[in-house]
Amino acid sequence: MLAAHQNLVPMKSETLLKTGLMRFKNRINALDPEERDGQQAALIFVESILAWEFGDAVLKDPKFSEMSKEVQLSITGSGDNWTSFQQMLRSL
Repeated sequence: MLAAHQNLVPMKSETLLKTGLMRFKNRINALDPEERDGQQAALIFVESILAWEFGDAVLKDPKFSEMSKEVQLSITGSGDNWTSFQQMLRSL
């Protein structure tokens, strides 16, 4: 079943993946070191993933900021999710 699903999902190129990761890291590194696993970092992560997945045009959508903030709040609002997310951010 999973193999059949994988054929339906377009795979991102390695170059596109590296570009998205580099963009994310640059934005995170621009934060003060003590903020790199905080709420602003979570928002940057959400925005970066959405832009990578749907293309940069999504950044111009009037509802993009609101949607990104809602996703970020769902991550940071849950204790276990937030702790795991902070660990993931620190590992990058």
